[in-house]
Amino acid sequence: MCIPPPAASESDPANSLVQFGARIIEAKDMAEGLIALRLELCVHHVLCEGVCGLCLSLLEAGLFHALRLHISPQLLGDAEARPLFAGRAP
Repeated sequence: MCIPPPAASESDPANSLVQFGARIIEAKDMAEGLIALRLELCVHHVLCEGVCGLCLSLLEAGLFHALRLHISPQLLGDAEARPLFAGRAP
């Protein structure tokens, strides 16, 4: 789990995850966090699922190596639910 340094030591959710074996990596941004994951924990693949804003941020920052898009039908939501391709694009 990567979170910005000011919140890292004060975050109750982060501290509670440590009790279950999670390791907190402090990073100022996504690029630094991904580099730390690779160097400190030998993480070579990251699954980003269900959060379109995060995926777009990774894409805009040039942090994608490969993109696999899995489309599933909208099962929940009303007419106001956000479509798959809505908002800004790179």
